[in-house]
Amino acid sequence: MKKALKIIPVVAGALLAAAVTVSCTPVAGGDLYGPSSMDGSHKPSRHADVMETISKFRKGHENLADFFRTSYAYAVFPSIGSGAQVMGGAYGEGEVYRNGKLLGYATVTELDIAPQAGAGTFRELVFFEDRKTFHRFAKGDFRLDADMPAEAVKTGVPVTNDFIEGVAVFTMSIDGSMAEASVGGQQFTYTSVEQIQEDHAQHGHQVD
Repeated sequence: MKKALKIIPVVAGALLAAAVTVSCTPVAGGDLYGPSSMDGSHKPSRHADVMETISKFRKGHENLADFFRTSYAYAVFPSIGSGAQVMGGAYGEGEVYRNGKLLGYATVTELDIAPQAGAGTFRELVFFEDRKTFHRFAKGDFRLDADMPAEAVKTGVPVTNDFIEGVAVFTMSIDGSMAEASVGGQQFTYTSVEQIQEDHAQHGHQVD
């Protein structure tokens, strides 16, 4: 049975806004993400980490290359794990591409994660099968169903996951302590490059 994806409308003062304590608006000048709401400092660029993540997923997984080639778009998260940004959950920041072209930036948050054996920090790829599914994601508030499966990619082992309701998710352990990650309930936000350029133009900032 195919699992449905849940789209949760944005509500002022929602739990996500209360739980996430950093701002993730990309800025000009090389930094992909804006100042932290905690200390006002800028996060370093994640682009190199994103490129490394794509390389690691591609290496030794020829059939995974089919997803990069045939998907309408894909989101790349170099690191997702628990930390100060989210209380009782996991958080990650990444980039979104179509045919190798940068479309925008995304965040992923998973709240109230139940303890799981071997849980750790992991990389994640989210592929969007078609334009319709991606546009649902691009609205800026997109959540995976609680039962959405994710395939843990292992060196030398062909991937077998497929699209479910237009989405396919793959994960890879970073610290080696995790066999499989749970992605059910993950919630995403998205900001396009065009939105960033418009925002900076309105505020009189030059965008490279």
